Amino acid sequence: MSEADAIRAGLYSSDGEQVRIPVIENVDFDEDIGTWTIRMRDAMSTTDTQDQIEVKIEDIEPTEEQK
Repeated sequence: MSEADAIRAGLYSSDGEQVRIPVIENVDFDEDIGTWTIRMRDAMSTTDTQDQIEVKIEDIEPTEEQK
């Protein structure tokens, strides 16, 4: 899957849906285990730290770039 597909899946996950206005902080792909890690925060957070949410998405199919 592409990075955009992984981000989309993260936003629609149960953790991602808790974020009202997502700000993507970082996206990493671990080739060894085939998992994307998306770190995001809620732009509407009222806390000073704007707690980050980390969502892990299993890569289900390779893109042309990964083949």
